[in-house]
Amino acid sequence: MTQRRLIKMLVIGGSLLLACSLTLGSALAQQFEINPYAGGFLPGTWGDAGNIKKDGIYGVRGGVYLMDFVQLDGTFGYINHFKFKNTPDPATRAYLWDVNGSLSLRGYNIPYVKKTAEPFVTLGLGGLSTGVHDSSGANFQAAPIKDGDTFLTFNYGGGFKAVRLWGPFGLRADFRGRTLPNFYGHSLTWFEPTGGINFMWGER
Repeated sequence: MTQRRLIKMLVIGGSLLLACSLTLGSALAQQFEINPYAGGFLPGTWGDAGNIKKDGIYGVRGGVYLMDFVQLDGTFGYINHFKFKNTPDPATRAYLWDVNGSLSLRGYNIPYVKKTAEPFVTLGLGGLSTGVHDSSGANFQAAPIKDGDTFLTFNYGGGFKAVRLWGPFGLRADFRGRTLPNFYGHSLTWFEPTGGINFMWGER
């Protein structure tokens, strides 16, 4: 089985699992949430060839609590300039998707953590796809990044939620590491801090 086919199967399976979880969560009045976010990705060195350019990342998450302190969520993210430093930019994009499990630490009696504060740890996997086009919209190969390639990704880290500060509205910040174990023959890892508004409904 090729890596691309494996990623597609993971994405389809994870998407179906998330959709079923969201439907079940709604039906059972479980707590679910939507989190539009923005942030940045700070990549390290790729092999011996050079560094990926730092840039912004934007996206949305949707999740449901399967148990009191266990959440399943799906994420879609977008990077507007995904390229190596000091190379031409023919409109190189990256598209990210993940299925993640999160463990809330609110139930562990951590000192100074109030009812509206919810720290958490998270772990997930998914994929990254590239899109490379010149100014006319035609396909363009920005070596070594090629149009339409897909890579397996792992993400890990944690964050903090300020829960229901104004009705369903709250805040969420995530601090994750992301690893592509085989990005054109080398491993690529970056730090990915993001933050945004968090909408919560239901009870758990």
